Amino acid sequence: MAVSPRLARKFQQTLGSDAAEDLVSWMDQVDSQGEDVRVLIARIGEWREASRADLAELRQEVHSEIADVRSELANVRADLIKWSFVFWATTLGAVLLTRLR
Repeated sequence: MAVSPRLARKFQQTLGSDAAEDLVSWMDQVDSQGEDVRVLIARIGEWREASRADLAELRQEVHSEIADVRSELANVRADLIKWSFVFWATTLGAVLLTRLR
């Protein structure tokens, strides 16, 4: 927002030429910095949305991987139970055979 000519004249009348020029220059600088801040805020908003999308994708991948690990663990558990049964059945058979002889 630039300083209007009327306001600049009022500054010159009140403050003098040098002070008015410095004040107007400072106000223009602050205004341009405000625009830079607005641009930076917009970029941060874009980055935030992109980060959210990336995190949502990562979350989905993690859930998928966890489901795969759970499935593999269930298979391993089933195999352990099966082999445990085979071991105990074989052991029981061996014990029974030695007792019958």
